[in-house]
Amino acid sequence: MTMLKHDAASVRRTRGAHRLGGDGQPVGALSRLYEPEASARCRQDSKVGLAADFFYNVVLATLLFCELPQEWLFTGRLQRYLRDPNAGQAWWMYSRKTVARWLCDNLLDPFDPSGNHCG
Repeated sequence: MTMLKHDAASVRRTRGAHRLGGDGQPVGALSRLYEPEASARCRQDSKVGLAADFFYNVVLATLLFCELPQEWLFTGRLQRYLRDPNAGQAWWMYSRKTVARWLCDNLLDPFDPSGNHCG
């Protein structure tokens, strides 16, 4: 096992990595990592994620919960089911609240940095 040793010069170099220069560009260690195209890719990924969330809410969740959506996104639908004590039945076996809790706990919360996606 190798141990990483940091000398004083490398610590000084990385300490200023979060600073921005006069032109708004990162200065220091992050300057070599900054890519203007990265923010465009992030916006594109966000659009794809929102489209997938909308599609899942309108098509798949409608079939799963046997109810037309009242919200634009799937998370809003799950939050409504979790708040409503009389959420009704999904198909004939499970309540919508039970299905929403399972989806939040097993599919959404593990990927949320806070660990609590559905609230």
